[in-house]
This record gives sequence, C-alpha cells and structure tokens, in this order.
Amino acid sequence: MREIIVALLVGLALCGCSRAEYEDENIRITQYTGVESGALSPTAITDADVDAEIGEILDANAEKAETSRAAGKGDIVVIDYTSETDSSLDLELPVTADGGLQESLAGHKKGERYEWVDPVGNIYTVTVKMVMEKHVPELTDAFVKTVSRTTGTVKEFRGEVKKQLEDRAEREYRAQLADGAFDAVLANTEVLQYPDLTDIENEIKSQYQEAANDSGVDYETYIRDYIGQSLDKFDEGIQEASKAQAKETMAVRAIADQEKLIQTEKEQATALEALAKEYGYEDAAAMEKDIGRDRALSYAMAYAVREWLADHAK
Repeated sequence: MREIIVALLVGLALCGCSRAEYEDENIRITQYTGVESGALSPTAITDADVDAEIGEILDANAEKAETSRAAGKGDIVVIDYTSETDSSLDLELPVTADGGLQESLAGHKKGERYEWVDPVGNIYTVTVKMVMEKHVPELTDAFVKTVSRTTGTVKEFRGEVKKQLEDRAEREYRAQLADGAFDAVLANTEVLQYPDLTDIENEIKSQYQEAANDSGVDYETYIRDYIGQSLDKFDEGIQEASKAQAKETMAVRAIADQEKLIQTEKEQATALEALAKEYGYEDAAAMEKDIGRDRALSYAMAYAVREWLADHAK
C-alpha cells in the first residue's frame, strides 16, 4: 500500500498536477497564501538618519535675504534664461557643485548677464536678477515649538522625528511586502478565459487620445512621433496591457471572494476610508467624488487583497 501511495505522489509531481488553491472556469491560481514576497525587513533608523531629517527641516525653514555680493555655494539665485529652444523667467535655483547651470551661478552678482553652454552644446543666455543668502535656524527648544504641535524640547523633537521615520520605514516595508506578494500571486496565476477587453482597451486608448489633444496633434501622429510606434504595433501593446490589467482584476476578485474580503456595506465603508487615507484624500466621500464609487470600490478591493497577501506572505 505504501508503495502505491509513493508511486501516485511521484506521478503527480512528474505530471505537474498540483492542486490549485483557487480555480474556476476563468482563472487558476496555484498558490496565493504564504507566497514569497522578497521584501526586506524595515530599515533600522539611526541617529544619523534623525540628524539628516532634522537638517532638512531646518533648511526648509531657512529665511532668505537679498545680498549685493556675488553668489556662492548655498545661496539662492533668481534668474531668467533663454536659448534657441527654451526659456524661463524668475527661476529660483540654489548654487551647487553639480557641474551644471547651478554651479555656473557661483561668482555672479545681481544684474550680470553671461552665457552658459550645456553638455550637448546648447547656449543659454543667463540674467541674474537677485542673489539671496539662506539663514538656517539653529535647533533650539524655541524652534521646536514653531514646527511641532506635540513636543517642546530638542530631545522630545528628536524622538518625534525618529518615530516618524520608523513609521515611514514600516509603510515602505508593507508596500514592498504587498507588491512582492502580489507579483508572486500573478506569477502563480493562469487566465483560462479572458472577459471582453473592449472597455479596458478603450480606456487605455482614451488616455493617449487626451495626451494627443494636449500636444495639439491627432492620435495617429502622437503614436507615431511621440511614442515611436506604428498603430498596429501600438494596438498589440494595448491588447497585452489590457490582458495584464484583466488578469490582475480577476485575481483580486477571486482572492477577495475566496477569503470573503469586503463583503458587507460596513466592510466596504471601512476599506474605502482606509484607501482614502492612503491616497491622501480628506475622506472616502472626497475620493468617491473624484474617481467615482465603482472605481473607488475596485481600488479598495485591490488594496484589501494586497494587505491580506502581505499579512500572509513570507
């Protein structure tokens, strides 16, 4: 009996007849629970990270004052520039040592005009309109009270900043976990029968039609001159993109149904609020007004599935 069971198991392995974790007439997912995400652990926040973040906060709160001297590294210079192909007015640039236009500003005073040549030979006429010094504030208890609502001392502020960085690192880790898990699920997914892709294809094409309109050319010209493809080749790409989008949607719906995610109105409301917060909306109502309820629910379901996958990934 034992020999028969072993033989059956070997036969299954050889023919690749593994049981799918989910399968219906349209889609087959061999595994979605416990997939390998490839995500690394959250980044450990060091004192140097805190120092760098506080340095950026101090720099963002620096005061600028006009000076009559020549510009030097760290100053802000207001310029106009023109070339045969480009121009800009009242452009504020910091003087840096990057070897480009910003480094060329060093040594010039208000009212001076000079030429700068970019790496490919374009000649720019630069007019210096103002040179400003930056006065970066010191990190003191008094400064902390101007930028923090919850702390009043430098020590407390450093703790607050560290917590913010840790939260950011955790969010980035969760995003990597969800992305990696979902990519693994898609690799384990086979579409047995695609739905009608017309709506998806038309939506993708409409985005390029809008881009063509914004560029002042017709659709075919935009695809040929801006994308660099023939219409036939571009249509092939749209078909593949539509299939990929449909595959993702089908996988999301299959897992959501299997794991009973977002089944009730209360769960929908909770998921929409979570998604609105993630996308930076004031609330779910504002998000729905912007993108529509159907699309918001679709995104919320995808978000819930990705979070579920992250929770169950390796």
